[in-house]
Amino acid sequence: MTTLTFSNAQQQKAFLDLQDRLIEATQQYQQLSAAISINEREKQKGILTIEELGTLPTNARSYQTLGRTFIEQPLSSLKEELSRRVKLCEKEIEKQKNRLQALEKKIKEYDSSLQKLLPQK
Repeated sequence: MTTLTFSNAQQQKAFLDLQDRLIEATQQYQQLSAAISINEREKQKGILTIEELGTLPTNARSYQTLGRTFIEQPLSSLKEELSRRVKLCEKEIEKQKNRLQALEKKIKEYDSSLQKLLPQK
């Protein structure tokens, strides 16, 4: 294992600080990626459910879960609620993707700064 040697303590402190920031940004990136995946699955599940509800006759009895109970709801209100959830997921995914791009830039900046601070051989 190679040990890094710096010319002064200030350089070493800056390096360690940048390294911590890079690790933190990478963890945030991974968490955000996971959140995007969850929202995309929720969106897809809603879309598929809306499609399946569309195959039912308009006078079909439909129920919505409320905890352990089922409450009868008109089919149209269930479709509206699912559409609202899908739109909400789309908006959230868009926000998260923008934050993900910003994090990618930060990670690249931190990485290039770390490369500059590394002692040359």
